[in-house]
Amino acid sequence: MDLSAALRQLSRAPPRINHLPAAASADVPAQQQTFSQQDAPAADGETSVFMLSQVASSAAPSRVLEEVSELVQQHYWDPSLNGAADEWDGIVQKYRSKARDMDKRQSGAEDYRYYTLLQDMVNELDDRYSRVLAPPAAAEVLRAYDVLGVGIQFTSDVDGRVLVKGVPLAGSSAAKAGLQGGDEIVAINGLTLRGLSPEDFDASILKSGDPQLTMKIKRISADGPSPSLEEDLTLERTSRPPLSAAEEARVRQPVRFFVETLSAEEEPDARDGRRVVWVGYIQILDFNSRVEREVARALKRLQYSEEAVPPSSLILDLRGNTGGDLQSAVNIASLFSPSRPLLLVDSRTSSDSSPQTIDTRGPWTTDAALPLDLAELPVVILVDAKSASASEVLAGGLRRHCRAALVGETTKGKATMQEALPLSDGGFLLLSTKHFKFADGLSYDEGVAVDVPMTDMSALQESDDVNTQIFQYLTKQKSVCDK
Repeated sequence: MDLSAALRQLSRAPPRINHLPAAASADVPAQQQTFSQQDAPAADGETSVFMLSQVASSAAPSRVLEEVSELVQQHYWDPSLNGAADEWDGIVQKYRSKARDMDKRQSGAEDYRYYTLLQDMVNELDDRYSRVLAPPAAAEVLRAYDVLGVGIQFTSDVDGRVLVKGVPLAGSSAAKAGLQGGDEIVAINGLTLRGLSPEDFDASILKSGDPQLTMKIKRISADGPSPSLEEDLTLERTSRPPLSAAEEARVRQPVRFFVETLSAEEEPDARDGRRVVWVGYIQILDFNSRVEREVARALKRLQYSEEAVPPSSLILDLRGNTGGDLQSAVNIASLFSPSRPLLLVDSRTSSDSSPQTIDTRGPWTTDAALPLDLAELPVVILVDAKSASASEVLAGGLRRHCRAALVGETTKGKATMQEALPLSDGGFLLLSTKHFKFADGLSYDEGVAVDVPMTDMSALQESDDVNTQIFQYLTKQKSVCDK
């Protein structure tokens, strides 16, 4: 296949999809622990979501406004509040008088019109990702993360134990049973959970039509989960909308891959008069808890492609990937550029004003099983204006390390992480609490620039210049960085 035709294949859906072996087929859809654009269009990317214990109640608008103001001042990532800190008291006073007028006019517990006023105040931060959600909308968002319909989210510890994350959703069967953050979930419907991620829970749990779940738990104590506090529970499930086929496939299999050949007639090869390059292609659809191991497995499978020739270069496709789990992006970057500073993180949780540094980790133990020299393998990454958050960390980080050339469009520019901070009326403030820059100090608030601009991927089949540039990066004829 010539260069133009092969690149044209990459601009469409992959012509040959190598699905992972049957061992992965038991994976079932589950919600991510992070909050992505699909879940909340106004706050895409990396967000921490916490179940709220408050029951929506009548609250004076002025009181909720004071809560929002205090949370902003305590937790917003930038102490200067994007330059508004010196004027913040005056800004709050302007909205405070309006909120007190609303106190007198509030028609009842379900009157949340004052959230428009709260949002106007938050907008003074000039932060497109910080916002407020009134109790009805907040409850809907939290229910979207209630995987099993009993009112809890899950996390895991270093020993592989599955634990309750945060507090149960108010009014849920888990809340009524007294479950609390840190309680260990030992088994559900007889399935032992230790070592499993939420995406690995058996399909019989998530797809079961049973109105109840049996759950074996270990209650948290002062010394951690205790065998003496182990008990069996039967919890009522609430119905939740099923995932679409596309959503289910995306969660079950966040990675697609194949091998293709690129050739350039002007560079002869001993076999057929053309230079032939075997290129691996990996498309990352979502950064969830499965993605890093699926990328590692895809790399192993690529080396045993049907052509029996390990790829000599790699294309990573992050187009349309709005982000997800930040740590997964860091870990994938570690495959190609180990033990190097990747990000600087500004937040109010630091003990001093210095940003925290996030490094890629050392070479994976799985690297020994990969004959591919990932530290030297030429990499081209495809991005577009929808590539955001974790996608930008992976693409921009490898570009700053001179490990990958970027092709496509400038990325979205999602360099903040939001946390959902509860309010006393049952709503919450979605606030930017962390801000990221690359380790060399380069900001990507306005997006990550590309090496080969291409606003329309149809250019892959029309532009010889674009084709040549990509080919030069894949064959190391052109350096990603001037050295």
